[in-house]
Amino acid sequence: MNRRTFVRALTASALLIGACSSGEGTSPGGTEAPTGMARFEEGGVSLDHPEGWDAMRDARTGAVVLEAPDGATMSLLPFFVAGQMEATSATGALQTVAPSLLDATWQAPASRPEGATMTGATAEGNDSLAAIAWTSSDNGSAGLIYAAAAPDYPAMEETFAQIVESFSISGTTQPSEGPAYQTFRDPTEGAFTVEIPQGWSSGGAVVRPCPVFLQAYVEALAEDGEMYIKMGDDYPLVTEPAPGFGLPAGSTYPHPCGYQSPVADYLPGASFVTDYLLPQRRPDAQITDVRDRSDLASSLMTLGINSYDAGEVEYIYSIGGSEYRGIVLVITERLGTDLGAQWHVWRLYMAEARSDLYPQALSAAVHMAETLRIDERWAIEQARLTQQQVQIISDMSSEISNTISEGYWGRDAIYDAIFEARSDATLETEDFVDPVTGDSYELDQSPEYYWIDPSGTIVGTDTSAKPDVDFRELIRLET
Repeated sequence: MNRRTFVRALTASALLIGACSSGEGTSPGGTEAPTGMARFEEGGVSLDHPEGWDAMRDARTGAVVLEAPDGATMSLLPFFVAGQMEATSATGALQTVAPSLLDATWQAPASRPEGATMTGATAEGNDSLAAIAWTSSDNGSAGLIYAAAAPDYPAMEETFAQIVESFSISGTTQPSEGPAYQTFRDPTEGAFTVEIPQGWSSGGAVVRPCPVFLQAYVEALAEDGEMYIKMGDDYPLVTEPAPGFGLPAGSTYPHPCGYQSPVADYLPGASFVTDYLLPQRRPDAQITDVRDRSDLASSLMTLGINSYDAGEVEYIYSIGGSEYRGIVLVITERLGTDLGAQWHVWRLYMAEARSDLYPQALSAAVHMAETLRIDERWAIEQARLTQQQVQIISDMSSEISNTISEGYWGRDAIYDAIFEARSDATLETEDFVDPVTGDSYELDQSPEYYWIDPSGTIVGTDTSAKPDVDFRELIRLET
């Protein structure tokens, strides 16, 4: 059986989940598992697996995890999210979610008409395969993400396919309600609006360092201060050093409009973040990834005297003993002539959050970028001054927002949507709260007790004994 057959099996399971989301109960055929197979049923999820395999439900992700005596393993995660899932988004979701289901070194995903697949290998050298399939309706998109590995993968393909084909959900699922948003309007000139999460504090405006310079920014902070997002270009217009003209590095150039331009070497894209922004904003940050985004820079129009560089930087830092994550996407523009050169941040997008809230911050940042709208009357008035100034802000809602939503940021936002919405495809859940942090969790009601440790690992048990000394009990909320 080839791997394309696996995607077909996944598609069949996705159709079952999709039917469930429309209100039709589904269950595996027959009342007993086939000969040589055992039935796993928990929280409305059911599948058949070979006898002798261990089967369990991962309370944190909602995935069903199977382990064979010979080392073969597989995880199956049903999901249901609002909206119509596109191939690009699903491929990105697979690339992001699969490592959470199976620890392996994964290759780039391949898109297929029925879904997408991704191959890899575990640290033990076992071949692995991950796949996603989904079906869409007016209610949303329902599907299944699968990841498996085995010492002799070809010999296990038939068994893996049978397990996937037997996967089913009973009951009715409903799409999760997305977060509520509020509109932020530029308070100085009414130039633009964006949407930010309801209840977040916000700031921003169109700013004019001098009459001929136009900049804009928006930033928002969650109520508890644990998530922060920003987009804008409110950074200095920098003049490159020209010692022959009396402009050494560290000096200032008095622009004819009165603006005092700092003199410093050009910092392309990611270098602006690593060499300037983070040392000022997060001097203790540890950079975890730097990605060149020349693909994005090359898509921007140049006029012969300007050029762009783009980069993306991820980092971690600590506050009060808690780990936080951040990401910044920066595009810098350099304008050079025979008389000298200047440069500035053309666009900057930032998201920072406590690590467990990081996907939510990314989702909020993507939404903010996608919902930027320019006020038409303001644009008409600006056009009387200079069309270029209108374009500076208008461009913020086109190429860059598309890139963010379709790239890494959007993948993690979908990752968040899948795991936040997993309870919609995992029936019979109850609400629990951490008595120390106040964080709430929606968990499968099968275990009698749930416990959480300082790292956020959640374990369900049927006894009142702690799994380990550093675990504390989650409190079940009365309905």
